[in-house]
Amino acid sequence: FDSLHMNRAALSASIDKAFEFAAATVANANQGGLFDMLGDDSHGSSTQEPELVEVMPWGIKERLLLEKTAVGFFLSGHLFDAVEREVRQFARRKIDDLIDSREPQLMAGIVSDLRIINGQRGKVAIFKLDDKSGVMEATADEALINSAKHLLKDDELIV
Repeated sequence: FDSLHMNRAALSASIDKAFEFAAATVANANQGGLFDMLGDDSHGSSTQEPELVEVMPWGIKERLLLEKTAVGFFLSGHLFDAVEREVRQFARRKIDDLIDSREPQLMAGIVSDLRIINGQRGKVAIFKLDDKSGVMEATADEALINSAKHLLKDDELIV
């Protein structure tokens, strides 16, 4: 609907007005009157479309999350876009550029498909990490889950 209006928040907030306008238009479509025989269309109910509700546009994250809810994926951007420049200052390696190594590698990405299961040694979080260059599956043990439970959520940035 960006072709109708770029402020998706205003379009969403105006849905009730649109339905009311459509219902009134349908109700008035078949109404005949005394003046209809004269061919005078200057009377009767207004066919003027209502103005959009004035609201602040959604931020990037809210817009993308609602987009993902509606169509199942990010269509017009990626959550990592908003933070990529800052994150790449200290987490330079992209997921696509990972090398097979026993050395720790600093990465950043957006969590998705998070699920917590009961493993042999306690709870284990299994999730996908996405930095737009690639996606990898990652895990976190129970200690990390407990210490970072406020950060380890779908659609959140982690480093």
